[in-house]
Amino acid sequence: MAMSQSLRVWFTVLVIASVALTVGCGGSGTVGTAPDSGRVSVYVTDGFGDQYTQVMVTVYRIAVGRQGDESSFQVVFDEPAGLTMDVRALANLSQFLGIGTVPAGTYNRARLVLGDHVQLTTPSGSSQTVSLDAGVGTSLGNGQIQFEFPIQLSVQSMGNTNLVVDFDLPSFSMVNGLLRPALRHLHDDQLGNRQRYAEVKGTIAELGQNQFTIRLRNDNLVTVLTSDQTAIVNEYSGTPGTLAVGQKVEVKGTIDANTLQVNALRVKIEDTQSGSDQPSLIEAKGWVKEIGDGQFVLQVRRMSHGQMASTVTVTYDQQTVWYREHHSSAGPGDLQVGSRIEVKGVLDSTTGVLSARYIEIDD
Repeated sequence: MAMSQSLRVWFTVLVIASVALTVGCGGSGTVGTAPDSGRVSVYVTDGFGDQYTQVMVTVYRIAVGRQGDESSFQVVFDEPAGLTMDVRALANLSQFLGIGTVPAGTYNRARLVLGDHVQLTTPSGSSQTVSLDAGVGTSLGNGQIQFEFPIQLSVQSMGNTNLVVDFDLPSFSMVNGLLRPALRHLHDDQLGNRQRYAEVKGTIAELGQNQFTIRLRNDNLVTVLTSDQTAIVNEYSGTPGTLAVGQKVEVKGTIDANTLQVNALRVKIEDTQSGSDQPSLIEAKGWVKEIGDGQFVLQVRRMSHGQMASTVTVTYDQQTVWYREHHSSAGPGDLQVGSRIEVKGVLDSTTGVLSARYIEIDD
């Protein structure tokens, strides 16, 4: 029996200043290509090289398998509520998503489930929502489309393997008003010097000296390394925290792809008050675009629960908890245009305004 091995899942994106906008079939590695098809070029009028400053997609699931063998597909990433992110912001880094466990062997196909629409923002700030082309994917209903593309992935027994999914933005194309995405598998040696960025959530399973182990939702374990420079804070109060087994934490830092250890810049202890009467909190990350009285506009990089917006207005009051990534104290006076911000709050579904419970300013 083949042994199950760890598979790490990353997202990256390739951005090139100028490209020839054609879609080819047969060996190109883009979505919708068939291995037994002839070569077809489709010329289009819209380009993604520099036309859009923000490309918001929602990711639900990733699976790997072998062509023609339906039973071979293994889910390596699953976010039922949807993870919405600006893939344009991944131009110079790889975003670590998590770990999946799959049987050792060779896999030549990947399936990526996305929300069926994408939000695009131009340099002038105007936004539009476009539908993905289900003709080059498979509609799953519930606002989701599955896209399949070729990979070359070898998972060794007792080994760790990286799966890097690249949103090849220059090869995205608009055909008859529908957006055709281009996805490909990148190997480690194709990443260059891109920073490997990690944001992981889990429950502390074990504590050691200058390190701890967290258990992810799928029961896989990740080792987190800490130092004197690591900020450890309580989310609810913003005060310095003390780690303990059983706590739910969110870790932000960089990851070593070989050892699968996260070098933590910040550990946030999720000590938020819970209960059936507590509203669901939406998490948004991005940059401050405008500042007003008791509010600011956030240029969104990521939002939780499949929420999609290029910008969101964030309001705050005296009950809002503020803190910096590496220092416990912060406040409205620390806001600046361009500041990197992480917000948790209640989203008004009618107005689209996010009422902040917690605001973290990245140093």
